Amino acid sequence: SDNEIETALKKYDLLSKNNYFKSHTPYIVKNFKFREFDFSDLKTVTFEVTQRCNLRCKYCINGEMYNHDENDYTDDLSFEKAKAVIDFLADKIQEGSSVKSKITFGFYGGEPLLQFELIKEIVEYIKMKVSPITPVDFTMTTNGLLLKKYLNFLVGNN
Repeated sequence: SDNEIETALKKYDLLSKNNYFKSHTPYIVKNFKFREFDFSDLKTVTFEVTQRCNLRCKYCINGEMYNHDENDYTDDLSFEKAKAVIDFLADKIQEGSSVKSKITFGFYGGEPLLQFELIKEIVEYIKMKVSPITPVDFTMTTNGLLLKKYLNFLVGNN
């Protein structure tokens, strides 16, 4: 209806005026003192394994509704960076940080399954390094197009 269109345009105007659709530079925390961080409430660690995607959904942050340069979304996570996070976390748990419950490791993107080999490597490393000292779980945000291709691994690793 005309009323719904007018309301949607007002919302769009408000978001646009407040730079909601403007390109952004991620906020990077510098000089964070990890040693002083309380890990007792840690529940989730999410790895953004890629910013690439096999779709271009309009509503997505990488889609056409947002103003950004294609070069803004080209970096993939390296195993070395993921390993450093996992090692750090495992060391903290072994030092006595009391994680209250299991830790959920998530995979996010773009489309994370475009980086399947990396995900596989990270999952295996978590199972070797973290699973023996605290319960773990895995999640993934995916568009589902590649699920069938990797179903055996995904099911086998919960």
